[in-house]
Amino acid sequence: MGSIPVRAFLLSLLLVIALPATALAGDFRAGEDNPNVRGTVDDDVYVVGDAILVSGDVTGDVLAAGRSVKLTGSTGQSLFAGAQNVDISGIVGQTARVGAQELEVSGTVTKDLLGAGQALTITPDGSVGRDLVAGGQDIRIEGSVGRDVLGAATSILISGTVGGDVKLESEDITLADGARVEGDLIYTAANEADIDPGAVVTGKVERKEPSAQPRERPAMLQAVIDFVQGVAGAMALGLLIFWLIPQLLPTLARTMTGAWGPSLGAGLGAFFAVPIVAVIGFVIAFVAGAFGALPVMLLAAYGVLLMLAKVAVGFLIGVLVLRKGDATAEFGFSTAAQTLGVGVTILVFASLIPFLGGLVGFISAVLTLGAGIIAFLRWRKAQPAPAPGQATASSS
Repeated sequence: MGSIPVRAFLLSLLLVIALPATALAGDFRAGEDNPNVRGTVDDDVYVVGDAILVSGDVTGDVLAAGRSVKLTGSTGQSLFAGAQNVDISGIVGQTARVGAQELEVSGTVTKDLLGAGQALTITPDGSVGRDLVAGGQDIRIEGSVGRDVLGAATSILISGTVGGDVKLESEDITLADGARVEGDLIYTAANEADIDPGAVVTGKVERKEPSAQPRERPAMLQAVIDFVQGVAGAMALGLLIFWLIPQLLPTLARTMTGAWGPSLGAGLGAFFAVPIVAVIGFVIAFVAGAFGALPVMLLAAYGVLLMLAKVAVGFLIGVLVLRKGDATAEFGFSTAAQTLGVGVTILVFASLIPFLGGLVGFISAVLTLGAGIIAFLRWRKAQPAPAPGQATASSS
């Protein structure tokens, strides 16, 4: 049996490999506040909304982003969800990858569960067929996990069964009456775990002292958590932007591919110059005793473009991978979601690589700023000049 850190690493690689593979076709749904995926869907499903319900049977993957996601039906493949609350009471045919504030599993995850958030609960009726990799504030395993558990949290409770080893890092670890661990229990904590006499650990029990300095989550687990949250957040933001302003991301991608040199140059200048110019504008407005609308608008545009950097460059990468750099064709919601899914997965993964991550973030910000400026100037230039009569009327 391989070590749990190796399995965690394989899970992170699985995220990179599986998402692009499943982003090539699918059933795309957006525009409803409370979408409900009903009936049988013989395809992958990508859904964005407020309160999302998957009550039908999806033969492929389900990728969902919203305020809440609830699965009462089934997926033939994997579930990928990013939301405030995620409830899995149905069946996930393969692996569930979830980033949520609260995650509850009262159904079945056939293979692995990768969960990150504030609270994760596997209820007495819930089960994970293989490994559980989890990070958060509160983890409760009341149901069953078929193989190993790797967890890092403030508080961890096990009252169900684990078929393999358990490796934990926590301030408060409890094995309640009826808990059963078929393998080893190895944990890092300042105090002994609270193991009820009615709990059973068939392997060894080993406690490791935490380091003198406060320890963060294990690096591999933290990387997996960051990856899940990064991809889920970028996908949700990108699909929302495309829904509201369909031409924005394709326009930025066309500008980056067609004028990448000017985009880098303009973006590099703007990255450093805009904050300075805005401050000078505020000072001038203050001295003049007037409201500085222009510096406010300048900083607002600057901030929006920086916020869009990951999504815009992710979309660009998707164009390069799926369309060989051709961003001229029209993008429907389905093709945009495919492009975004591939691109942000690659970009987020690259951004988590030491040393490379900072460079990726900086280049993304600069490129997006520059492309935004050039696209705006081109749009202004393309606007028709007012007719002479209109100009005279407006001036009078």
